[in-house]
Amino acid sequence: MSVLEYDDSNLRKMFAELEPKRRAQALRGAMREQGKRIAREVKTAIRQDVKHVNADLLRGVRVVVYKREAVGFKVTVAPKRLGKNKEGSASQGYHMTRNGVRKPVLLWLSLGMTRTSDRRTRRGGRRAAHRTGVVKAKDFMKRVGMSTSGSVSQNLATAVVECITKISKRYGAK
Repeated sequence: MSVLEYDDSNLRKMFAELEPKRRAQALRGAMREQGKRIAREVKTAIRQDVKHVNADLLRGVRVVVYKREAVGFKVTVAPKRLGKNKEGSASQGYHMTRNGVRKPVLLWLSLGMTRTSDRRTRRGGRRAAHRTGVVKAKDFMKRVGMSTSGSVSQNLATAVVECITKISKRYGAK
């Protein structure tokens, strides 16, 4: 049986030579790269589960890379809060309806919705109109999370090494 040894002393020296800002840049770059890979898998799962898919709907899959204390990322379908600026990146995750209203359809698809007859009105009573059915929860986020949980850490390790070497070459570490 052959023994595989890995010597990361050169990598540690490069990492030590980098400025703290460049270290964080390398780690965030690796996180962003892996987040994009998982987001692509989520989009393919959405295409398989949902009957009518367009680019507006797929734009709702977002990758959030943590910048401050924590190092990591998340892939989410929850949209940002829609403030005064209803265009641009703030509208990511919202679908424009025929009436020109923005709705977080992808979030509703992932969580599911109750029957509209079971919801309460603004006055607190039950809805008296016709029943419009239930949106069953699609499990595309859970399914992708289960299938990629093991490969993320392996791919992340190689991506961190690649990003550190790329940034060290760019900024002159030896």
